[in-house]
Amino acid sequence: MSLEPRSLTSASAGWPLPRATVRRAAAPTVKMGRSEGNALVMAFVVAIPCAYRYTKRRLTRSVRRAGPQNLYQLLKLSPLEVAGASTDSLKQRQRAILRICHPDIAGAGGAALTSVLAEAVALLGSTAGRIEYEARLQGNSLQSPSEPIEVMWPSLHKINFSGNQWNKVAEEERGLHHAAQEHLFVDEVACTNCMICVDAAPNTFEIVEYPGGDDNYGAGKCARVHTQWGDGEELLMEATEYCPRGCIHWVAPEAVRTLEYVSQAEEFQPFLGNKRKNRGFRSGQTNFDPIKGFQVWWPLEEGMAMIESGNICPSDGAGRVTVSGEDSSLLAAWDELPEETRIQILELCWEDSAEE
Repeated sequence: MSLEPRSLTSASAGWPLPRATVRRAAAPTVKMGRSEGNALVMAFVVAIPCAYRYTKRRLTRSVRRAGPQNLYQLLKLSPLEVAGASTDSLKQRQRAILRICHPDIAGAGGAALTSVLAEAVALLGSTAGRIEYEARLQGNSLQSPSEPIEVMWPSLHKINFSGNQWNKVAEEERGLHHAAQEHLFVDEVACTNCMICVDAAPNTFEIVEYPGGDDNYGAGKCARVHTQWGDGEELLMEATEYCPRGCIHWVAPEAVRTLEYVSQAEEFQPFLGNKRKNRGFRSGQTNFDPIKGFQVWWPLEEGMAMIESGNICPSDGAGRVTVSGEDSSLLAAWDELPEETRIQILELCWEDSAEE
């Protein structure tokens, strides 16, 4: 095989171009025999499938790494979005994935994921189901809040957290509690609905319906802090000191949000969910025993135990509520899917909101 550079000349003058220009610009003419041409063709025939198989292996590894680790990621919804979603919207996403992975479409490899999806809506469509599933993802579940694990806060969007006017209290109305930046928390199970705190400091306290029904001392009513430091310290001290049950507590500001969540979240109420029944250390299905006349569950103690173990309620709906646990059954089902099916599922998108 010989290479002969073509001679380049100036079109206008007809004289040869500089030698360096010829070396840079000359386009070689290739002369080859039939055997050399066949060898070149064979090289392309072998190289193209090899490159395809290499690219395919890299794509497969990439798709597997990018696959969903749990049902939240499969449905492309955060725990808060799932908690606020309607059953119809969850079923809509379930059906969209089933249209891709059903064995009639994806073959036998789609059977496992179809089985996983069959229980997805029933599992995530209720508070008890979400607690059970999130507990499964974490290994140690929410049933042991003193363990150093992260709580998922499924009812975060439903909690009426208190406002804060600490920095707006007049100088003459401040005292030792204000200097220590302490805030107030009401044990709503122990509250008798006596109205003393509301009468003393109406800009701080209010009477509300107890989230656990009539399962408290107040027969379904209780006091709650709607605004921290809505009144001066003298009025707040009057409210706390004259409380007949001693159910108003001074706590650190960092603890308020977690305590309010524990007190109000439906998963902590025995009549609204099954969590209390599954806790193990509870002897009965009640917060307050009206026959024996004593309190069975103390939200302050449980909330403080969670805080001490590092389970602190997030300040907003982002960040710590993201689920990062792995669902072993989903991972196994994902590995059985054909590669094309995995790619189609990952490319799915929903323009409609999942929230009601």
